[in-house]
Amino acid sequence: MGISGDWYKEICLSANGFVYLYEKQMIKGKMESVPVICNPSTGQPIPLPKVRAKNNELISFLGYDPIEKQFKVLCMTITKYKRQRNSREHHVLTLRERNPSWRKIECEFPHFPYKFRKGICINGILFYVAHNNFTKVIACFDVKSEKFRLIQMDSNFSTIINYKGKLG
Repeated sequence: MGISGDWYKEICLSANGFVYLYEKQMIKGKMESVPVICNPSTGQPIPLPKVRAKNNELISFLGYDPIEKQFKVLCMTITKYKRQRNSREHHVLTLRERNPSWRKIECEFPHFPYKFRKGICINGILFYVAHNNFTKVIACFDVKSEKFRLIQMDSNFSTIINYKGKLG
């Protein structure tokens, strides 16, 4: 069975065989994009609750913890101050829970994820390219502990890949 529907494919992310994407849905007479998790083998989308945040610009990533066998969605609100953009609020949704709801978590490293770069989850660590004080970094989010760290990145590169289970 395939995935059907009207999707924003460029925002599609995957982790451990599941896909995180946005589905266009008519809500109260208005077309909106709703975040969903989908198992491509069944084609069944699971709609996610809305993030209650102070800012409208959101960036999300899907991660998987292979030890606890849990999927989590990391969502950040983005703020702009002068010429610099940073993540402000960080929320996590654990999908294994019966009634999943967003929890706010702390991040001690202000950073701005590249909006159209996909995150990569390898062995329970979610990696994505970001900026920290105008420096290019790889942000690392431990899906199990829900802690962040940043690795400085060569400014000539902007893409990361999963090469045989290693970050490349």
